[in-house]
Amino acid sequence: MVPVRVFNRYTKTRAKLDAAPWMVFMPDVFEMYPELLKDYKVPDYFSEEDDFMTGVPDDLRMDWRWIIMAPRGSGSGWHCDPANTTGWLALATGAKLWGLYPPEQAHIPGTLLKA
Repeated sequence: MVPVRVFNRYTKTRAKLDAAPWMVFMPDVFEMYPELLKDYKVPDYFSEEDDFMTGVPDDLRMDWRWIIMAPRGSGSGWHCDPANTTGWLALATGAKLWGLYPPEQAHIPGTLLKA
């Protein structure tokens, strides 16, 4: 675990020199800070009826809510979200560039095909 003060110092000094900057991934953020749940609402576009994980009790469900903090120049490569889940993003500051393929695209470059 990296203290926030260390990550903050890193983002201001070394992050711009790294090819793959550090990212802070907090899947337990709502257990640590339950008051944040009042500000968390799944957008209507992502219907719960389309998310098969909705029927799984929270204590058995894989991580599905998290906060990611990352410096300028960070990001992830092409990927598919796990277990047929849907993801959405709320950006607090900065800008994010997304690359999307149409639903009929059979294979996304850079991702592994699963048998």
